[in-house]
Amino acid sequence: METENGAEEGERLREQAIEDVELGNVGFVQRAVQAVLQVAQRELEFTSDDVWFELGAGSGDAEPRAMGAVMRNAGQLGYCEPINAWRLSRRAACHRRPVRVWRSLLPSGAS
Repeated sequence: METENGAEEGERLREQAIEDVELGNVGFVQRAVQAVLQVAQRELEFTSDDVWFELGAGSGDAEPRAMGAVMRNAGQLGYCEPINAWRLSRRAACHRRPVRVWRSLLPSGAS
C-alpha cells in the first residue's frame, strides 16, 4: 500500500537512478553537457532533442537514460532551467512522446 510519503520516496529513487546512470556514463555526460552549453548559447528555449542533434555522431556510445543526468548537470551549472512546457519529440526513437522544454540562462541565448 502506498503512503503519503510515496512522492518523496519516488523523488529520492529518481535522483538515485539518475546518479547511477551518470556514474556509468561519465564520458558521454561530459560531452553532452558541453552540447547543452552550445545549444543554450544559440537558443532561448530548447529540448533534449536539440542536444541529441548537437551531439550527432558523438552520441554513439550513449545510454539514452543518461540525458536526465546531462540536463540536471547543465541546470546546476546555470546553463538552463526547466520550464512548464513540453514539445513532441522529433527523434524517431522517442515515438513523438512529450519532452520537457528548457530555457537558456546564458546571455547569448537567442530566439
